[in-house]
Amino acid sequence: MDSGIKEFMMRKILKIPLILLLLMLLGVAVVTGAIMYSLNIPGSITVELPAEGQYEIKIYWDAELTNEVTFFDLGTVKFDTVYNITFYIKNLSSVPIEVDCYNPSAPGLRWYQFRPWDFGRFDPDEVKEITLFYEVDNSSEGGTFDFDLTFNVYPSE
Repeated sequence: MDSGIKEFMMRKILKIPLILLLLMLLGVAVVTGAIMYSLNIPGSITVELPAEGQYEIKIYWDAELTNEVTFFDLGTVKFDTVYNITFYIKNLSSVPIEVDCYNPSAPGLRWYQFRPWDFGRFDPDEVKEITLFYEVDNSSEGGTFDFDLTFNVYPSE
């Protein structure tokens, strides 16, 4: 091979790693340059405490508020059937409140639906009739399950 061609080829081959090295350094410089500057802007927030008072509810089976609920027996259910249970919630708090409830959980038991979860605002001494609709998902295991219905009470605006 001609020595001029050899020399030309060697220069070309040496340029490729040099170009790749320069491109990598340029990439690192761009990435590093992108995080070399940050701007912090201060802010503030005011958290208003809820009105002082007691937060309490009672749950009853009857509108006359004589039969307090101490246990929810949802009976025997079949898949693909919607059931309901009705009860009454009374706000014993000295301030307006919000009440909600979450899906009860038990190993092996899956609810397809359990609604409504949010019962809305209750003024002091207010009583509301609540009907929960529930359906057990067909991926649940058979058997008897124990669970807790948790009712959460929050201050209302």
